[in-house]
Amino acid sequence: MKKLSSNIITRIATFAIPVLWTIFFYPLIYWILNSYSLHNNWFGIYAAILVIFITVYNFSKTKVAFWKQIYFNIKIFPLIIIILSIIGYIISKLFLDIKIIQSIFFGFGTYGILGLYLNKNVWKKIFIPFILIIQTLPFGSNLDTYIGFPLRIFTTNAVENMLSGLGIENLRNQTIFVIENRAANIDISCSGMKGIWAASIVFLMLIFIENKKIDYRAIITFFILIFSLIFFNILRVSIIIYTYTVLNLPKLAEIFHRPLGIIGFVFSLIIVWLLIKYFMKNSITNFYEESKIAENKIKYSTQISVFFTLILFILIFVNFNKNKVLLTKSEDKVNIETKIELNEISLSENEKSLMISGKNDVSEKFSFDDSNISGSILISKTENWMGHHKPEICYTADGFEIENSKTVCASDNFFIKEITFKNTNFKAYYWFQSKNKTTDDFSARIWSALNSENTTWTMVSVFLSDKSDTEKSRIFFTEIKNQIQ
Repeated sequence: MKKLSSNIITRIATFAIPVLWTIFFYPLIYWILNSYSLHNNWFGIYAAILVIFITVYNFSKTKVAFWKQIYFNIKIFPLIIIILSIIGYIISKLFLDIKIIQSIFFGFGTYGILGLYLNKNVWKKIFIPFILIIQTLPFGSNLDTYIGFPLRIFTTNAVENMLSGLGIENLRNQTIFVIENRAANIDISCSGMKGIWAASIVFLMLIFIENKKIDYRAIITFFILIFSLIFFNILRVSIIIYTYTVLNLPKLAEIFHRPLGIIGFVFSLIIVWLLIKYFMKNSITNFYEESKIAENKIKYSTQISVFFTLILFILIFVNFNKNKVLLTKSEDKVNIETKIELNEISLSENEKSLMISGKNDVSEKFSFDDSNISGSILISKTENWMGHHKPEICYTADGFEIENSKTVCASDNFFIKEITFKNTNFKAYYWFQSKNKTTDDFSARIWSALNSENTTWTMVSVFLSDKSDTEKSRIFFTEIKNQIQ
């Protein structure tokens, strides 16, 4: 009788755990799925499909009955991964609230959940495909913001030192940043963090296809890949800066930007492919090995199942939001007086969903229509570094496909981001400014806020009609910037 009741409890836990897990992480799952549409991540979708296809194909070659490999059983290592993932998710939710970090914890926790249901050999072998699927999620822009910016700082310091060694002085980090931004295209896939992200996907896929063993040789190979990408990136930026400043050929620098990035990317992958082929060892085990239908249960397996189910159930009703989002509008107004009349209009639903509205935040939108310039302007002031986002997300969410993004000069030492769109002559511009700083780089805005407390930043996003005069618009931008400052 005791064994029968234990089996019933285990069956209930078998179905309850994945259901409760999905409910608990539903808001994050929704954000991940929504990010695909916001970021136009077709590369990620195709890559995920390819990974799943290769995994299924390799499994089909083994002629092992898949259903025999699935059974619920509490196992120590998967359980530890799940617990650590939940703790990490809660801590990041309370203190950082960065969706990409939460998604990584969710991903590893889900892998742990699968470990409770799969044969241990199958579970271990799907680790690389699972990591690959996580990597295909639309996190590129987030990584470029939180990790890519420090990498750019390192790159610009290296470029500055390299050019100084060649006798080229008076080049500082900010100058290198601006020049590289002006030469860059938004769809470049081989620059900084984006290149590392894409190369690591290829690296893991090659290991998986070649059936290589993950050991110290794999770690050494991966670090060689990272070093190679960073080296070629430093070389690329150095050539661009030299061409732009010393040779005074800005157009040629823009032409060089993409080919140099692709060449460095391809060379790095060739080096790593050779290391994978001839340096790394083959995995001894087959892709899937048939094992016993049931593995030995750990002590108190039934009690742990019940306790874990109850914990997930309780977590569903706990609110881990550190700051409650206020839907009420601040009484403060954006007081701007310009030569062009501004008429207040309502924020779109997409814009509202991307704004964090705190008690001191101000977000307003205006339309303007002058003889030489017309469009709309969004101004958002906040002390919360999570209250701003890259305006490209709003443009994409509103149905525009971005063709190019580059840094342009509106006036002396005032650089802004210019966005052009496919199949339309409309243009968009944006910048961020604090009391003492103005930047068109979202990463610089975020890291500057993280390094100092209680700093108020203002985001200005302008959308212009196709009939707007370029020179008049830049005078207007400078006027807005001076008014805010």
